[in-house]
Amino acid sequence: MESFRTLAANRDLGSSALLAEFIHLIQTADMNRIEPALLLMQAAFPVMAVWHFTEAFFYEHGLTRDTVADLTRIVRGGKRQVIARALEPLKQYRTFLTFSRSSIVEATLIKLNERVDRVICAKSLPASEGLALAQRLRGARISVLCVPDIELVNHVRDVDCVVLGADWLRKDDFINKFGTKMLVEQACTSGIPVYVLAEHFKMVNDQHPAEKAFCQEWVQGGKKTQIPIFEVVPKRKVVQYLTD
Repeated sequence: MESFRTLAANRDLGSSALLAEFIHLIQTADMNRIEPALLLMQAAFPVMAVWHFTEAFFYEHGLTRDTVADLTRIVRGGKRQVIARALEPLKQYRTFLTFSRSSIVEATLIKLNERVDRVICAKSLPASEGLALAQRLRGARISVLCVPDIELVNHVRDVDCVVLGADWLRKDDFINKFGTKMLVEQACTSGIPVYVLAEHFKMVNDQHPAEKAFCQEWVQGGKKTQIPIFEVVPKRKVVQYLTD
């Protein structure tokens, strides 16, 4: 279970990347450890719909080596399809703004590569996952400006398009990192299109995370505090969900 505990403590990866790592681990794990490991991930990331999807999948199809393989194909195929679908509408743009670290957004921007003049992102405190995103994009020879979180909204008008990931989709809204709503509102005011890239299995309309799940305990200088990590963003202000 140590590998699963390490994964549950990870704050650098988005929900799609965490699910991919989880699936990689369960392919060789003792079958009796998979259910406790899933509960561990649900407790660590209650605002990520991928764990509700995974639980529902195994509940419906059973937990066997074959269903683990089926889940693997669904997850990998879903990511490929989202990226493929996103390329067509996004190829008309040259400059992008994104927030936090979505593995699908990252992969899509790298696929676009030569069409991308610049990406503006934020450090994404408290885990600073935006720095990892910037490093990956620069490794693909994409020009990146990584700014403090508080400054990102000031750069919305400097780009052609805002492209975001999501941890949870619903018909009328989506959940992403705290600060996303302000970016989307500024984009709408400025006439900048906004796209949300996410797999269909993040669409969970009949449930919603508890309010307390939107905050996390953070320790700094020996002091514990609850800080907002996620927020709900109305879909009406988003041009399009791009899903598989």
